[in-house]
Amino acid sequence: MPVRIRWTSKDYFGILLMFLGICGFIQTLFILIAQFFLIVSSYFVVIIIPIGTTIVLTYGSIVIFESIIQVQKRKTLKSQFGKKGKEKILIKKILNFPITKPVIISISVFIVFFIIAYAITFTFLDPRITFSIAEVVGAIALLIIANGIE
Repeated sequence: MPVRIRWTSKDYFGILLMFLGICGFIQTLFILIAQFFLIVSSYFVVIIIPIGTTIVLTYGSIVIFESIIQVQKRKTLKSQFGKKGKEKILIKKILNFPITKPVIISISVFIVFFIIAYAITFTFLDPRITFSIAEVVGAIALLIIANGIE
């Protein structure tokens, strides 16, 4: 049975805002890249498309977070008496933190599909259209993979 979290409750609303903030920061970097390096001159394309992509990245992170929580809950129910080893490496501690896993997965999937779509469409289309198509393809691929992970 899948775990569904009430994101509007006071316990999880902060986590939702963290996901939204991290994804918004990543899209801010994409706005800067589009404006200065990819030379996308339309402000509508540079601002409106990343707002929708920020919402999609946040939703994908939420779906992946819920599936990770479900797997952790299943593991704790199976092995209640197992010994828990201490992790000494800082990178493993950071990567095993429940909020960072979904963000890393969703952002890496988005960036990979964005780069692939941008490279394919750059040879045929205008830079504004190329940026828009690459953002949308990256967002759709993220949602498909997030639902596959769930």
